[in-house]
Amino acid sequence: MHPTHWLICAQVGYSDWDEVASYQSWSPLKSKGTLGGAYSYIDATVSEGEWLYRIVAEQSDNSRAIVCQVGVSVENSGQQLQTKLVVGGFAALVLGALAAGALLDPIKG
Repeated sequence: MHPTHWLICAQVGYSDWDEVASYQSWSPLKSKGTLGGAYSYIDATVSEGEWLYRIVAEQSDNSRAIVCQVGVSVENSGQQLQTKLVVGGFAALVLGALAAGALLDPIKG
């Protein structure tokens, strides 16, 4: 049995799930047929924090099945800057170590 429609649900708190998009509210989630297709969704209402999203297939008999789940972390601008600085600092250390290794290589003499 192939799903006829898709729903996207986001976790609220630790146990409740809210439907954030469905084939009824956002037409690109309508089934693309038995061969499937690519689907995408951007939640413009999400706020800072950690979120879980589930893709739910709704069959023609109204039964539902969870297809997949993904965790998303939304950072504020300060956290984004901090992440960029940490990654940039680590990259500089790695490049420095590679340069030092190349300069001090005893085989090249």
